[in-house]
Parts: sequence; structure tokens; C-alpha cells
Amino acid sequence: MRKLFKIFALVLFAILVVYGAFYTRRLVEMRKARASQKKEASPPPKVYVHRIQKKTLERIEEITGNVKAFAEVNVVPKVTGRLERLRLPNGKLLEEGDEVKKGDVIAIIEHSALEAAVQQSRAAIEVAKASYERAKVNLEDSEREKKRWESVYERGATSEQQRDQAVMAYKRSLADLSLCKSQIEQTQAALFQADVNLKEATIATPTSGTISQKFVDEGNMVGLGTPLVKISQIDTVKVVADVSERHLPFIVQGKTPVRIVSDSLPDREFTGTVFMVGVGLDAHTRTGQIEIRVPNPERRLRPGMFTRMNIVLERHKDVPVVPDAALIRRGEDIFTYVVNNSRIHSSRLVLGISEGDYHEVLEGLQPGDMVIVSGQRLLKENDMVETAEEERQ
Repeated sequence: MRKLFKIFALVLFAILVVYGAFYTRRLVEMRKARASQKKEASPPPKVYVHRIQKKTLERIEEITGNVKAFAEVNVVPKVTGRLERLRLPNGKLLEEGDEVKKGDVIAIIEHSALEAAVQQSRAAIEVAKASYERAKVNLEDSEREKKRWESVYERGATSEQQRDQAVMAYKRSLADLSLCKSQIEQTQAALFQADVNLKEATIATPTSGTISQKFVDEGNMVGLGTPLVKISQIDTVKVVADVSERHLPFIVQGKTPVRIVSDSLPDREFTGTVFMVGVGLDAHTRTGQIEIRVPNPERRLRPGMFTRMNIVLERHKDVPVVPDAALIRRGEDIFTYVVNNSRIHSSRLVLGISEGDYHEVLEGLQPGDMVIVSGQRLLKENDMVETAEEERQ
């Protein structure tokens, strides 16, 4: 009887185990079904999208430079003396910043000593001419005496010594006449130099421009090598900058555009073109020098100003671009999520140049594609999404 009871208990236990396993499995399946129904019933996540369009992008390098005058000339006197006048043609005292035109008389060196030198040279010419006339008369007399003594000598009425003395006197008179002629030429040359010095004492500007520096004041003694003022041409200025050697191959002389700003003029942007690319490189900094010519009709850019420049190394026109917010980086690879019929799929991208928040797309997207720019972090391949246009393009 006890053995029969044990068998019955084992059978009952086996039935309970089987029933429990079946019930548990059924419960799990019911829970999964309810979860699946709940998931299918919930709306897809909302994401913001951007439609791929074409734009023109520029690869820009920011560098610094210094402004220089287009041309500079020091006005230096060619004569020595006291600076009698340093003024504009209208009589205003010459100061830095004044504008002058080519040929304007701006300085006069004291004339009295120079005028005296001219008068002295003219008087010396008159003396030399008088000496020449006297020598000419003496030559005529000595020539007659020479002929007379030669005739007397031929008749045997005088000695050879007397004849030779007359010939020597004639030669001396001839030499005196030549000397007087040379003295006239010498004094004429001195007069010419004195006239030149007098004219050089009136100093005119050799070029048009702006007085950028004044070295002396009226009343000072000046001479050769003493600059009076510096004239700078700044209607067009030069901006000189050093560029890394890796960027130089992208800079085309006469074509590459540059945008220039100065901290002194924060409200203005100037544009220019690279005029010259230096041939050599600095061995220490590995940079090459470039020169930009910038129109400056208002003369707001001044020599010595420090500038910041954006130089356009590359310009790609009408290329498809993708915003930075759409990019997903996985190691060295770059992806984006593309929405098609409310489902997403990832696309691997190959990018070109960048400007601001936009990147050139070389491979992976076409104009018109919609990419997710917000809400993509928790998504996975083939998910359903609800899309809305991004709030700010």
C-alpha cells in the first residue's frame, strides 16, 4: 500500500512540473505579445531632417599681415642752407597727413648765399671776357711784331736772337688767349652750377601722395642727406603676409581673392587679390611671403596697421553639402542617417572641403536626399521615424 502511494505522489509531482513549465512559457509568450502590441501601437520617434542642397564652399586660411604704402619717397634737398620755408602752396604749415600733388613747391632753402654765388659767377665771366679781349689784342700785336722781325731777319738786318724773341712773344700771346677762353668756359660752368643750386633751393614734390612723416621744421639747417618729409602713396596699399609652405601651392598670383579686416577698423572689410607670391621660403619658419594690393580710395588703411586676412585657397561652386549636425563619426568613418519613406538607413560619406558648419559631399549623398540632423542618436537601421523640417537651415 505504501509503495502504491509513493508511485502516485511521483506521478502527481511530474504532472505539476509539466504544468508549471507550460504555464510559465505561456505567460512569457503572453507578455511578449502584449509588449509587441504596445510597441506597434506607440508612434514612431520624431526627428528633424535637412534636405541636401548645392552650395558654393570656400576653404579659407586665416593669416595676419601688415599694411605698407604702395610707394614711399623721401624729399631730400640737393643744397645746403637754412630751411626758410616748409609749407603747402596755400601757405599752410606743412604737417603729417597733408595731401600734396606732384610739382607742388613745399620747401625753400635760404636764397641769399646762393644768389650771391650767382652774381659772383656772372662777374667772374665778365672779368674772364675782358681778359680774353686783352689777350686777343696782345696776340694781334705780337703777331705783327713776329712778322716784322722775320722780314728784317730775312734781309739780314737783325740777329736770329731778335727774331726768336718775337716768335716766343707771339706764342705766349697765343697761349694767353687760349687760357682766357678756358677761363670763360670755367666761369660759365660755375654760373650754371650756381643757377642750378639756386633753383634746387626751391623744392617741389616729386610725386603725389600723403605726407606720412615730417623730419625737420622751418629754421633748421639742412643739407645733402637730410630728408625733409616722406611722401606715401596710399590710394592703393600693399598688405604683406607670411603663408605656410603647405598653402602656397593653392595661391595663384593675380587670381586668389583675399578678405581683409583690421582691429583699427572693425566695421570695414576690404577685398584684394594676391599680387605677388615670393619665390623663396624662410628656412626657419617654412613660410613664403605674399603681397596683396588693396584699393584704398578713402585712405582708411594706413601704413603700419596690423590686419587679419581670410585667403581663399579653394572655391568649389555648386556642390552638394551636408550640415555638421547630420554627421555620425565612428572611428575614422563618417556616416549619416538618410530618411526614405519614413524609414532610415545609414550612408557612409566621403567629404571634401568645409566652410563653417557645412561639408562638401564627394560620395554618399545626392541633392534632394533628406538626412537627420536631430534625434538620431538612439536610432538604428531601418527604424520608422516621423520627420519634420529642421528649425534653422
